[in-house]
Amino acid sequence: MGVRIVSKKNLTADDEKNISIIKNKRTNYCMGYVSDEYVKYSIDNAHYVVFSEDANRGLKGFATLYHDHKLSKLLIDVICNLGEAKYELRTPQVAEPGKEILDKIVEFGRDTLNVSYLELHSLEHVITYYSKFGWKFLDVNKNNQCVQNKDYSQEIENLKNALKENNPWKITYRLNKFKDFIGSQFAVSTNSCTSALHLALKAVGIKEGDEVIIPTNTFVATAEVITYFNAIPVLCDINIRDHNIDSTKIQELITSKTRAIIPVHFAGNPCSMEEIMVLAKKNNLFVIEDAAHALPSLYHERKIGNIGDITCFSFYATKTLSTGEGGMLTTNSKVYAKSSKINRLHGIDRDAWDRYSDNGDWYYKVVDSGYKYNMTDIQAGLGLCQLDKLEAMNLKREKVSEIYLKGLRHLPLIFLQSEKASRGSNHLFVIKTQNRDELYRFLKEKGIQTSVHFIPIHKHPYYKKTFKYQNRMYPVANDVFNSSLSLPIYPDMKIDEQNYIIDKIKLFFKLID
Repeated sequence: MGVRIVSKKNLTADDEKNISIIKNKRTNYCMGYVSDEYVKYSIDNAHYVVFSEDANRGLKGFATLYHDHKLSKLLIDVICNLGEAKYELRTPQVAEPGKEILDKIVEFGRDTLNVSYLELHSLEHVITYYSKFGWKFLDVNKNNQCVQNKDYSQEIENLKNALKENNPWKITYRLNKFKDFIGSQFAVSTNSCTSALHLALKAVGIKEGDEVIIPTNTFVATAEVITYFNAIPVLCDINIRDHNIDSTKIQELITSKTRAIIPVHFAGNPCSMEEIMVLAKKNNLFVIEDAAHALPSLYHERKIGNIGDITCFSFYATKTLSTGEGGMLTTNSKVYAKSSKINRLHGIDRDAWDRYSDNGDWYYKVVDSGYKYNMTDIQAGLGLCQLDKLEAMNLKREKVSEIYLKGLRHLPLIFLQSEKASRGSNHLFVIKTQNRDELYRFLKEKGIQTSVHFIPIHKHPYYKKTFKYQNRMYPVANDVFNSSLSLPIYPDMKIDEQNYIIDKIKLFFKLID
């Protein structure tokens, strides 16, 4: 059993036969989670082919290599079995002697370890082991400043510290430096953006029967937290430009029961906060920003998180800063910060940090009903590292967006437009087409997973039935819902992955033309 890396120029007849089998019939040694079309595409465009072979079974694993890749994903079936004697690894056979080829490994195979486990726990061992056989690797930490790019060293160190720390809140307390990044006076970490929104509404005194205005184009959590108080989510339509709440339609929704507005910064593009703040002040309303997508985003040179009365961020796994699950509440009000800090932990008047610090003691008082909404030290340890890398990751997202715009600009598509004085976080890349459903199915067949953001609140059965929302009241949101599609975007996205997506979208419009 062994591994061979062969130049496309030097393939044997048996190699060509194996490749033909892979291209034309899906097998257990083809790449997982991708379509047959992508398998063919990757083979046709590869410079080298990797074969993992078994003397009895023949071909056991398969991968492709490119000149222009930088160790994006480690592959090969044998990585699962490092250290097992039954695997005999041979020095790679390449057309050009001495060429550093193993920094080009690309595709992730079905029979390998889970990629997240491999990246977190095995990368160093893999490099050390394979180096003994003359395989060359890039210094993966040299140019990769983001967690998505496999530099997990500081994250892992912080996790170790969290597990060793006698004071269970020490690292979480350090995450308060988030307020310095945003420019707010206070920051309260939570276990989700949903819980942060709940704490925010409680802090400003929302009660039963109150009305809170929100855009219908948002994730259900924005409306859900309002119902926790038996209050009423009042839906506002959105504008066609950036899919944010239409600030020109808020005034007509305000009644004597209205207490707050929750603008949602869709895809990370800031809402028209100047108009919203003027409306809020005129009508004596609170402004609680849902900034789940908006980190880091700028509105007229001010970071989102430092404009409304309270702002709530999400650190969920798909967000621009991730702690797996987590959130943050920022505010310039000492009263709101104190309320949120108390209520995130059972209504106790002092955090564990205060009680277990050198100046603390065991006694505490429960002064409010409270919830179990605190962030853990493990989450905070990840968050501290992610915060240091946030700007670098955001620049990479900007680059991905630029490549999409350049590659798709001549197609019959509509793109989001943000205010010139604002800078979004590029959390999503959304395109709009009247052929959305057909394009979604076409891309799915090609192994490209897309999504729709969002299903409007007024279309969900529970909310439609409970609050009697009428579909005709939200024409723009309906149009956006029927035409929008979110393409894959993340900091570690490779140029060939984007080119594949762009090529398939071009092919779709060519086929329907």
